[in-house]
Amino acid sequence: VEWMERQFAGSPEGVLEISDVEALAKRIPAARGMRMSSCVSVPLRDETRLLGILTVGYRERRGRFARRQISLLKGLAQHAQVALVNAQLVRSLEEANRVKSDFVAAVSHDLRTPLHVLIGYNSMLLEDACGALNDEQRALVERMHECSVHFLDLINGVLGLGRVEAGFDRVVLTRVSLPQLADDIRREVEYLRRPEVELRLHAEPAVVSTDAAKLATILRNLVTNALKFTLEGFVEVRLEVHDAKLRLLVRDTGPGIAPEERPKVFEMFRQGAAGLRAGGSGLGLGLYLVQRLSAMLGGTVELTSDDAGTTIFEVRLPLGTGAVP
Repeated sequence: VEWMERQFAGSPEGVLEISDVEALAKRIPAARGMRMSSCVSVPLRDETRLLGILTVGYRERRGRFARRQISLLKGLAQHAQVALVNAQLVRSLEEANRVKSDFVAAVSHDLRTPLHVLIGYNSMLLEDACGALNDEQRALVERMHECSVHFLDLINGVLGLGRVEAGFDRVVLTRVSLPQLADDIRREVEYLRRPEVELRLHAEPAVVSTDAAKLATILRNLVTNALKFTLEGFVEVRLEVHDAKLRLLVRDTGPGIAPEERPKVFEMFRQGAAGLRAGGSGLGLGLYLVQRLSAMLGGTVELTSDDAGTTIFEVRLPLGTGAVP
């Protein structure tokens, strides 16, 4: 390779043309393995280094190459050079993305541990485990508890995004009780419910086969999203099995979603203007993860909203082995 690079540097056209490989092999031992009678080579480079060498030749014919043949080879080399540079860029980006995902996962995990401890202590205080709290103290602890849980939700969202984007989140089928899932979600999101908002949960008494963690994340994100943006009225959740599919419906009386914003609500880091006016906060990952996880489970998610403020998210998921009454 070093010998060829010297030849490229000494050639006016930047190519190496060998009219008789056998004669060259008597002087340059490395040429003996070329298995050609004559050949021409063109270097493939990026801005700083040699990436490869493109060589074409004849097995039996000896002699010089025509000008048009060399021009064609140089044109092919330019295309190959661009392809090699792009391939290296893709590999670099993939490696950077892997490092980013590992970093986000590690940081998120380390942040969650002290938060769980903080939330636990807050819960103990609210349960008067260390003595009765007066109204002012209780209000402060409740606010601290809400902020801690909200922060935990943000971290879980980032961690979930990292797993999904890195392709580490595989589908694992388990049996899921719909009433139990509804009860679990109710307890997890209760801190978000305003006194003026009624949370209605209706779960069909069925056990289904699906990915429990992904199903819980989908439902939690939809209910959390609805509760954040609903100032009064109700948030209704329905879990039903129909035609071997699980139907999740979340309906709220929040601010609604403007027609021009509806096509964008499932985009990453997206929050609608009406939701922000209603006091919503977060990274805008909830609905993005709902769509991604629904697709991973082979399902779909649809949005309908009207000017009166009613918004409905409906998710339909195929079941692994159907529903078990």
